[in-house]
Amino acid sequence: MQKLSANTRVQHQLFVVFALFLLSGCGDSGQNPLLLIGLDGATFDVIDPLIQRGKLPNLAGLMDRGARARLQSRKPMWSPCLWTTIATGKSRRKHGIVDFELQLNPSSPPVIANSNFRRTAALWNMVTSMERTTTFVGWWATYPAEKVNGFISSDHVPHTRFQEWMSVPQREEFLETYPRNLASEIGPLIARPQDISRDELLTLADFEEEELAELCNAEKPTLYHGFSVLRYAFQSEKTNHNIASYLLANKPQPDLTGLFLGGIDPTSHCFWQFREPDRLQEGEVSPADAERLGGVIDNYYEHVDQLLGELLEKVAPETNILIVSDHGFRSSGRLTVPERSQSGIHEENGILIAAGPAIKKSASIHDPSVLDITPTVLALLSLPVGDDMDGRVLKELMTPSFLSSNPIQLIESYDVTFHKERRETLSAGESRYRELLKELGYLGENRPDGSE
Repeated sequence: MQKLSANTRVQHQLFVVFALFLLSGCGDSGQNPLLLIGLDGATFDVIDPLIQRGKLPNLAGLMDRGARARLQSRKPMWSPCLWTTIATGKSRRKHGIVDFELQLNPSSPPVIANSNFRRTAALWNMVTSMERTTTFVGWWATYPAEKVNGFISSDHVPHTRFQEWMSVPQREEFLETYPRNLASEIGPLIARPQDISRDELLTLADFEEEELAELCNAEKPTLYHGFSVLRYAFQSEKTNHNIASYLLANKPQPDLTGLFLGGIDPTSHCFWQFREPDRLQEGEVSPADAERLGGVIDNYYEHVDQLLGELLEKVAPETNILIVSDHGFRSSGRLTVPERSQSGIHEENGILIAAGPAIKKSASIHDPSVLDITPTVLALLSLPVGDDMDGRVLKELMTPSFLSSNPIQLIESYDVTFHKERRETLSAGESRYRELLKELGYLGENRPDGSE
């Protein structure tokens, strides 16, 4: 018998799995959609006390009818790396997003992490390759937006602090979304940092007039400067929520929706000293400031819970829901000082909250990791899981009836199809990235085969 090449074996495997998938009836419109929400830096250490006080009704409702667990992060806990791991099921060594800024070679300047540096398929690629629909909004390192069976509003659509701090390579607005004309459609939904209102700010704390002026007048975000960072974080999160709400309300709900909400992280970095002043030396935080500003972080969680509630009203009732964070937070024991130090630092335990028809109520989930999210999402969509993924399917999260009707299927990898698409779907308007992709190995004889 003739031995098939690795590429041919994987393509054949994909074809067989997809054919069985269609014949089983799992591919019809009755398949439950899934909503994946990323809350950057969310921790149960803040969530649980707020729920006990009745302050987070939407998160509480999901946990009451579903399951929860602390989600283990991976060090070093840097957002672009972790959110790419969450979306690929692979370590940063495999997926290639290893820092906030990356460079092609020693002679080229570093640029903010972007999708051109990713070496493996992400959830939006996987779902598209199986002819299912997807929408992703605001997810880290999704610019330039890739071709998908649905919509992508990349992380460069909102005005983020990172775009002010880091170099953006040859930024073009028409690459910020897929399809390209989506950019003009969602343009009015983009919240500008300078448009933040006093009323919005006063929902977070009893800011003094000088503080409000500092918040409203900051022209650029300054590292570890709470007021300017909060301004950008609030408005970029507002943008992503606006766009996700619009797409859910005006387009057919896709099989998989992904949304990134990033405001908890910078708020926690800068305002933790007021939430836990006793973690610092006596007298470093005045009692008056702790009284006024000690609720900023908790109030921000309440704000996010309200955003979540608005989104839940727009999805079908049979939707399975996963809410995850890339890490948690704790006190650094230091004051927040612009350009020097931050009072809140990353902690290794993030959150996993799951609810929906396929989710086992009060399930006991065994040591889940950020590596496990992609395999679990695929299984909940009744799609095959890549055997080359570093994570596992959290089967204990799922009901016995779902597992019996949707047995876990494996394929060797999604990456062969991913690399093929990378080579074949470059449009004329993206030709400026050909040399970049060639240096990364996606073009020519030295393209990667998925191995490390």
